[in-house]
Amino acid sequence: MPKEYEEPDDEYEQIVPEEMKKEVFPFIGTTFEDSFVWNKTDGTSEVRSYGMIKDAIGSGGFGDVYLLESHPDSPPVKRTGKIYMAAKLLPKTKLNSMTVALRMQTLGRFVREGEVGEILEEHEGVNHPNLLRYLGHGETSAYHYILMECVQKAKKLSDYTLINPQRERPDETMSFEEAVAIMSNITGGVDYLQNVKGIVHRDINPGNILISEKGNGVEKLIDLGMAKIIGEKEKIKKSQTQRGILTAAGFIGGTLHYLSPEAAHGDIDHMVERDPWGLGATLYAVIAGHPPYTGPGQSPDEVDSLLMRIRDRTTPVPILRKVVRDEQGKILDSRISDLVMECLIKDPEVRININELCSGLLSVMKEIGIEERKR
Repeated sequence: MPKEYEEPDDEYEQIVPEEMKKEVFPFIGTTFEDSFVWNKTDGTSEVRSYGMIKDAIGSGGFGDVYLLESHPDSPPVKRTGKIYMAAKLLPKTKLNSMTVALRMQTLGRFVREGEVGEILEEHEGVNHPNLLRYLGHGETSAYHYILMECVQKAKKLSDYTLINPQRERPDETMSFEEAVAIMSNITGGVDYLQNVKGIVHRDINPGNILISEKGNGVEKLIDLGMAKIIGEKEKIKKSQTQRGILTAAGFIGGTLHYLSPEAAHGDIDHMVERDPWGLGATLYAVIAGHPPYTGPGQSPDEVDSLLMRIRDRTTPVPILRKVVRDEQGKILDSRISDLVMECLIKDPEVRININELCSGLLSVMKEIGIEERKR
């Protein structure tokens, strides 16, 4: 048994009532058995991996996440020393029920996430503590899969808010200081992605940040399905099968309310600039209680209306400090507000870059007495 073997906590969030779980998550209790290549870049031979899918721990539009108890001799367990990991599964029956266009987009995003995750794990022992570890990917006769580290007691940043407005379900509250420190760590992870691994995330938003054991845990950036490889590390074939937002004119990749203006325009010349925008928009949303631009985005016409506001360079994003004052009656430190607004400059050529944002956040935290969170 690996030295760092850990029994998982029993406090995984209950997604659906226990009696309905098997119906909603059909792979619970089934055997995970497949051959996969651990590292395709160096031609590693295929290894047989066995395990048991124990429970469901998450659900999303592009695949459900299960708790996998893996075989002690499997490559991921040997690398991490941990039996339990998360397995994101995309059933082939689900893909087959989609239109051809949607199937290509969904599978393209799913496969890309696994391939980019493989690049993150290229050098054994080299990874960033605020990035989710990827432990393998492939397919069986029933589903495509991605194996990842399991973040215990995890909730998404989107489950937290500073002002606790009325929501459909109760959510956790978070201190201003904690929110800033969390985003500082995530920014460090994005800096590592860009400057060490040559990867642009392109879909940073509160729903793609996991937080374990609030107050004493660690935060991790997840979901590399929209990621882009830049520079010399361009190892993945350019794909037109990315996930998209449906507009009247077609598809645009990303999460609507956190899109940068250049992403909303479909600009392919500015990639690295999208991540500072996503980081700024995320911190803006946590502090203000809503993203920089609000409004419905269900139908193509609603989406187009919101995109027009995002694209319009003549109208800047509402200043965070004024929004907090007018909507909450609170005074936000101008240094934090200024830094967030530098992320949300609509001209990508002028916007703050990831290095400047990293150092800026750490400097401001030191000035106003915010302690760094553990990594």
